[in-house]
Amino acid sequence: MIHNISMKILMFILCAIPLTGFSYPKFVGHGYNNCMVCHYNSQGNGPLTDYGRALGASEIAGNLFRSDKTDEELGQASNFLWMKKPLPLGIRPSINYRGLLFSRNVGDDDVVDDVWGNAEYINMQISANVAIKLDDKDKFTVVAEASYNPDDKSDKENTMRSREYYFRFMPNKNIVAYAGLMDKVFGVRYENHYLFAKSYLGLSQNDQSHGVTGVYQNDFLEVTGNYFFGNLHIDGDTEQSGFSVKGVYKPSTFTRLGGSFLSSSSPYTEKTFFAAHAEYGLGHGSSVIAEFGQTMEKTVSSGSEKTGRYFQIQGAIRPLRGLYLYQTFEYVKDNIDQESYVMRLGPGLQWFVEQGLELRVDLLNKREISYPVGDGENFSDEWELLSQVHVWL
Repeated sequence: MIHNISMKILMFILCAIPLTGFSYPKFVGHGYNNCMVCHYNSQGNGPLTDYGRALGASEIAGNLFRSDKTDEELGQASNFLWMKKPLPLGIRPSINYRGLLFSRNVGDDDVVDDVWGNAEYINMQISANVAIKLDDKDKFTVVAEASYNPDDKSDKENTMRSREYYFRFMPNKNIVAYAGLMDKVFGVRYENHYLFAKSYLGLSQNDQSHGVTGVYQNDFLEVTGNYFFGNLHIDGDTEQSGFSVKGVYKPSTFTRLGGSFLSSSSPYTEKTFFAAHAEYGLGHGSSVIAEFGQTMEKTVSSGSEKTGRYFQIQGAIRPLRGLYLYQTFEYVKDNIDQESYVMRLGPGLQWFVEQGLELRVDLLNKREISYPVGDGENFSDEWELLSQVHVWL
């Protein structure tokens, strides 16, 4: 039973680990409350801008191997392949590799054997991104990504895919519009898609949708609307179409307070989500992020409905440059009319050793309780260890 559960978790994690770029909401702890400071995508994922690369090298990442370089020199050498100047013609490529060592049932027996002997290493991603600026003022930009996923057990036949491509129009610093294949807009854009706040809502790693997005923002307000009509690369009529709205109030550079709404449907299900979320920077890279939401889902054929709730909070501290220690607590109740629920709690470590090298470790304790509790078969308590390496150019 435990083995079957672990295999399901492994396949779920392979679908959910973030693969297509950066989206670290904890950076609000550095005083950055606007994702477009560093990203072409206003929601904070995908390829970095020139400024984002320089900022990552000179402030976010450590300098373990280049301690003799000044921050200015690190920023200047942050371009593709560490070139001192960006490529001409507005071409901004990047390459990513991400691997995962997945250890099951850690602590059940010998700890060393659990972590190494029973572990499985997965090549999760080999991808290439490119952003092409079509004019000198960044009004028109095209972004595209293609990835090779050799160990993706969720889809063994299609190891090549694109999770993101879009056209961006930015007439001024306050307004931006997108059209193409993108993540749906809702809640906090966490970097780990296996968190309940993403996976439970069906907003995980492979849940992108074609559509259009419009954003209005200023120093204190950010409003985003997203109309989507499903992933056109997926055959059949199971894809959801609908719209979402997200609003964020930014009273300071260290604070983001917001709410999100999403409504979508297919011929089989209708979904409605609400969420309130807050991102608060404590300074020096430390932060607290929380999200509380409610879901309503209706099965069209039977007319049956259910309402669920979820909650998540994550606190992070930065003891030294490039290193983040964090603790995450998650809770999800799939149906509020039933007693069953799932909790997950665990510490994590994220270390940006240098610009282009990230190491990450997450130790997760997941407790799943189904009522009525009888002989113990309705109670699950398991530990999983996820160790990642991420290299980008």
